Amino acid sequence: MKKYSLSTIQTAMTVADAAEKWGEATLQLNGYSFNLTDTSDLQLLEIIMQHEPCADKVFEFFDQLRDLVKEPDEPEPEMTDARALAEIEAARRALQKHYDAGFLLGVWTEQYDGISYRYFNGRYAERAAAERELAT
Repeated sequence: MKKYSLSTIQTAMTVADAAEKWGEATLQLNGYSFNLTDTSDLQLLEIIMQHEPCADKVFEFFDQLRDLVKEPDEPEPEMTDARALAEIEAARRALQKHYDAGFLLGVWTEQYDGISYRYFNGRYAERAAAERELAT
């Protein structure tokens, strides 16, 4: 059983008490809230999702949310070789995409540190600037 602080439990109870009033869901990116029940916000979000760094952040958020939101009595699915391979392949595709873009410079394993990596901080900003320059 997980241990939570009293303030966290009280906040969760306040949110749960208001659950019957929930009628919308919002997503916030860079200080802008997208109301997921508003058509114009959904259209704006659809355009923003064409920007790779924004899309990556939204997908990262959804992955975290998926891990948190489970049925209370839902047991953790059994790990199988096929499931492990699918998870590793998904990670490999993500790493390969960033490697091909020049962001990920190297990946290696260390005996007690697991998987490590090096990356080119600012690579996507550099690419965006080059693309803007080419467009003009």
